Amino acid sequence: MPLTQRHFFSAACISPLAKGLNRRYPGTSADRPFSFRIHNSKLVSFWQTLLAGFESGAVSWNGGSGIINNATGTPAHSGSWKAKLAGTGATRTDNLYQQVAIPATAVSATLSFWLQVTTAETTTSRAYDTLRVQVRNSGGTILATPATYSNLNKGSGYVQRSMDLSAYKGQTVQVFFVGAEDASLQTTFLVDDVALTVQ
Repeated sequence: MPLTQRHFFSAACISPLAKGLNRRYPGTSADRPFSFRIHNSKLVSFWQTLLAGFESGAVSWNGGSGIINNATGTPAHSGSWKAKLAGTGATRTDNLYQQVAIPATAVSATLSFWLQVTTAETTTSRAYDTLRVQVRNSGGTILATPATYSNLNKGSGYVQRSMDLSAYKGQTVQVFFVGAEDASLQTTFLVDDVALTVQ
């Protein structure tokens, strides 16, 4: 029967398995959690999450102060920490990004995250406040904007979003979130459990 296992290795104690996986999938990191599937004693698939999450605060992320927070008034999807972009009811732009190298040998690269949008806007047709998900190069130049969300995406809970970033295999890119709000009627974009999974 196929067997799936999850293992965690620290930089100070890397097992032969982790080294072997890194040789087979160059660019992967032995100090990040990864999963693999073994069938008949052979490795048949491997996947790893390259982006660091929010539970350690803003350690691996760049952006404005306080965007990543554990305030109880705006609950996280899981754990205690999440990112809050916009939500002031005043003209504002919040940026949040993390830089990551996507291995050239990856079969696929998928960005996923959980998003909750709450708003005081009442329109059902016009996007006044937006959250753009962008891919930028290491110098900050926009390569693509795979998704844009707005006050029109409001809801009572978190919804998982995902997009294919396989086009950027072999590149170092910035996964970039831009929350923009106009001068009135707040829209809050809560982002949590961001993952870039390569396989």
